[in-house]
Amino acid sequence: MKKITKGIYYLEDLGTPSIISMYLIDSKKKVLIESGPSATVSQLIQAIVSAGFRPSEIDHIVVTHIHLDHAGGASLLLQAMPNADVLVSKKGAPHLIEPSRLRASAKSALGPIFEIWGGIEATNSSRIHTVEDGVSLDLGDHVLQFLSTPGHAPHHISILEESSRVLFTGDAVGIYYNDLDALIPASPPPSFDVELALQSLNRLSETNPQVLLTPHYGIQDNPSIFLKRNLETYARWKEIVNSNLEKGSDLDFIIEDLCQAYPSYRTLVNDVYRGTLFRMDIKGYLK
Repeated sequence: MKKITKGIYYLEDLGTPSIISMYLIDSKKKVLIESGPSATVSQLIQAIVSAGFRPSEIDHIVVTHIHLDHAGGASLLLQAMPNADVLVSKKGAPHLIEPSRLRASAKSALGPIFEIWGGIEATNSSRIHTVEDGVSLDLGDHVLQFLSTPGHAPHHISILEESSRVLFTGDAVGIYYNDLDALIPASPPPSFDVELALQSLNRLSETNPQVLLTPHYGIQDNPSIFLKRNLETYARWKEIVNSNLEKGSDLDFIIEDLCQAYPSYRTLVNDVYRGTLFRMDIKGYLK
């Protein structure tokens, strides 16, 4: 566990390989940011206990969106957190209550990664509450503001802690591999929209965040630089993909052009887990 600022903690990265970075807010009302996937629920519970908290103390689990790496473990977590509810956007809530379409879509898009993340079980509607853009939640010592940030998914939200200006981005920003200094868009099919993603990145910049807490992966202490890099990367991918589409190029040619523009990507291509995500995120641009 690492303290970010008063009452806000970076718990740890879940999964092997790493799937998601997890954060906890210790206020009068305690909040877990994301549930993580179902495959890592036991690891998350152990991380919470190791950090000095009890699962029964958690009041809210906020999920930025309902993809399986962010919300797949919600139903299982609630079994261990009897006093908690799940906060999610209005558009996302129905897919937690009845996840069959989400499960089928994830199996199709994720391929072998589906087994690494695990599936998703239905969440009781009585334990789900929806949040809307601009609404604030007073936790006692912290106030969270919810921001609609579509692009990665139409129902995506980000969360700003108002006093510290700590911003929980969700997948409104790309996947950053610290060991490679490599950034790729978080752009999975079928719902990725690059124009909305660029608008959301600009909106996050306008919130004047002091720290970004990202799910993939970790802390960004220079928000303006990181968000600018995201804007440039998302736009450059659009140019490269569209240029290849105009020439009738297949996926292999697109990958090669991206690797020429970003040499660190060559390592990603040859990694089973990262390479699968890399190819999937290219496909999000192909719609």
